[in-house]
Amino acid sequence: MITLNFTNVEELIFEDRKAQSVLPGHFFSIFEQWRLAQQLPQLREVGKHAILDFINGLDDTHLELLEAYFDERVTIERLNYSVAKNIKVPLGEACDALCRVDGFNQLGMWRDDEFLYISFWR
Repeated sequence: MITLNFTNVEELIFEDRKAQSVLPGHFFSIFEQWRLAQQLPQLREVGKHAILDFINGLDDTHLELLEAYFDERVTIERLNYSVAKNIKVPLGEACDALCRVDGFNQLGMWRDDEFLYISFWR
């Protein structure tokens, strides 16, 4: 099984033109942005952004194409780089919901008769 993530997607996809040709054409601009960032060091952040855009742009049909190319199951490990997260949980499940949230340091909450509303931010 291959897991595409921020650290290995360059080696597996961005440096392999055959793997790129399997994917739809709308990814072409992302690959070109990454290539340009490899040539010009001052555009390094553009390359990182291209990688994130690629990973977040993949869906199940793209994964099926990559699985056929690699002859292996392919999954994605996405990065959560959101600044805020909001959840709505029934009052009885609040403790479990709080234990499942990871990576957000601050929180604010309010409630009504049935639900607890929690906003997290970094």
